[in-house]
Amino acid sequence: MKTLGICLNTKINALSQYSEFDFNSTCLFNGKVLGASSSGIFEHSGDTDNGVDISSFFKYPSISFDIPKQKRVRRIYVNGYIGGDIEVTVITDKDAKTKYTVAKSVIDDVAVVIDTNYYDKGDTIGLLIGNKDGADFSISSIYMLITTTNLYPVSGLAAGRAKIVLKLIEVSASAS
Repeated sequence: MKTLGICLNTKINALSQYSEFDFNSTCLFNGKVLGASSSGIFEHSGDTDNGVDISSFFKYPSISFDIPKQKRVRRIYVNGYIGGDIEVTVITDKDAKTKYTVAKSVIDDVAVVIDTNYYDKGDTIGLLIGNKDGADFSISSIYMLITTTNLYPVSGLAAGRAKIVLKLIEVSASAS
């Protein structure tokens, strides 16, 4: 049986989830996370899962910021603990656009600044942040510098362009 575990870090109010464990219960005992199953009790520790890097990510939901024009992310500021390389992907209108790799050694609570490109624009903006090669990270805050364009969002209701040809009709007026 595969289960889903939810963990709340009450110091920083951070919620995380753990999946694909064959445990029927978990607990924190003497500073160690323990999981139990019919096979016994196991300690949840280490940097890999049976030799495979542990993949970790979260998605910041796409929102329009109540601005009815297209937007661009100009700069992203990420604060927190980064213990290796992370990837930050800009998402516009629910499509992943540009992926930026933040290559850092251990940084603790220092702002990382990501200058983004000029081409990713859309009605809604979101982010996907994940680790590379099992790197450990804990994000405490994210700030984005958003600019608007002069364009309104592209509507899915439009059927496309139409070419209309108007014939000129010669009208003669006669005086009566």
